[in-house]
Amino acid sequence: MNTNEILSSRTFETEWDKNNFTRWLLSIAKTFKDVDIRVALSDKASLCKMFYAYKNSSVNRQKYQQIKKDIQVLQDYYGITCPIPTREEVLATQETTILYKDLDSLLKFIDHAGRLKLEDYDEKRDLLNIKAIVILGWRGIMREEIVLIQKTDMRQEAGKYLITTARGNFEITQKEYEFLVWFSTLSEYRGFPIGRLVVLKGNEGYLFRGKKPDEDKNENSITKALDRFNDAVRDTGKAIVFRYLRKNALFAELYDELKGAETPVNLTEQIKKKFNCEAKAALGYKVEYNLWIATFYKPQ
Repeated sequence: MNTNEILSSRTFETEWDKNNFTRWLLSIAKTFKDVDIRVALSDKASLCKMFYAYKNSSVNRQKYQQIKKDIQVLQDYYGITCPIPTREEVLATQETTILYKDLDSLLKFIDHAGRLKLEDYDEKRDLLNIKAIVILGWRGIMREEIVLIQKTDMRQEAGKYLITTARGNFEITQKEYEFLVWFSTLSEYRGFPIGRLVVLKGNEGYLFRGKKPDEDKNENSITKALDRFNDAVRDTGKAIVFRYLRKNALFAELYDELKGAETPVNLTEQIKKKFNCEAKAALGYKVEYNLWIATFYKPQ
């Protein structure tokens, strides 16, 4: 596939559009380097795969429409006419699990990964940084907020367990609070997956401390920690993607709220309320929610 020739044959409205298409095109060239691209563009399974050119990604409505447009550009360039799979069909072919049944099952997966890779794995000491990231992201705390959390921002109050950020208080469970407390007491931990000792030298007042004093409050450390974890567990077919944690949590909350409903509900309206979004976005979430339901709550 001559990527330069394909790029020169297309006009772009903005430089961002050009850079985005270029990045996708190079990923496609790498993914299908041993395959005739004309064959791939005529094959439904291969077309679905083109929507996942980037690792550990999901396909929201906007991304689906963009990549569908990009595929059409390639098909026009090669003179190929083949129906492009629907978003529902694309989502059903995702190979890497990035959504989970609930937070407990995600934490159990982290422990499972630890037992696979670390000798004498201790769930109260090992991989607590990953568990802390997951717990906080699940509850809706953003990366830039996580690195600013101080130990004094975690507290018990009136029978509740709370994390305070600039946006307010976030309630967590006792079990989640205990994980965070364990993590807050560490001055060192075993790196993953090699097990090499990591000594924390950052500000002791913060929940997340860096290996060096100047590494505190760097939100990229959250992404890097998850990237290292995902690289180590690639063979499990699962990954943890921070930006999907809150959506996953809302799916789980919505299911719990609706499972006991005695009368029929309008799912789109319920999603609009839960996600605080417009109807168009809610329809996109509805597709993903129904697929999530089918995955984790299959009829007995």
